[in-house]
Amino acid sequence: MIARNGQYRKDEADNPKTYMLYGHVHNTFDEYLVNDFILRTRDYKRFEKDKEYHNIPCNMINCFCQFSDYVPLSLDEWIALDKKRRMNMDIEDMIRTGQALDIDVSFGDGFMKVTLSTEKYYRLKDAFSEHGLTIEEGLKKFVEWTVNKPDEFKAWVEECKKEGYFSEAEIKAWT
Repeated sequence: MIARNGQYRKDEADNPKTYMLYGHVHNTFDEYLVNDFILRTRDYKRFEKDKEYHNIPCNMINCFCQFSDYVPLSLDEWIALDKKRRMNMDIEDMIRTGQALDIDVSFGDGFMKVTLSTEKYYRLKDAFSEHGLTIEEGLKKFVEWTVNKPDEFKAWVEECKKEGYFSEAEIKAWT
């Protein structure tokens, strides 16, 4: 449930008043989707009663127990922890876990076509450029790795599986 009644409520100083606590997505690709939704929602503006446009508040906290080292936290503690954690969620982590590669690859007559969203394209482009690669070079290396070094790729998938980075359905799709 992404949207909820009351999510636009703010105090007199224009600070958000509501938080939605959620769970059961753990630290999976779904959590990256939720984070993306939060960032996108906060970028939108909404016409409000004061006849001005204001950014939409979107305060959602994943209360996955590993994030708090299995220690119960107060709402204020969850807010602080979540703010810090989300600031550190980046494309590098998504690449390391294989989650950033939610792309469509098809092969034609002598070419490879890669389809991904504009936002994901720029995030991958930035991440690959930090390693001295163009996005084309980075994607080519990934595809070559999966095709030309299947044992190495399989070992990587198995390691990710042990670490809980992929669901069983994702493992089946990759192998």
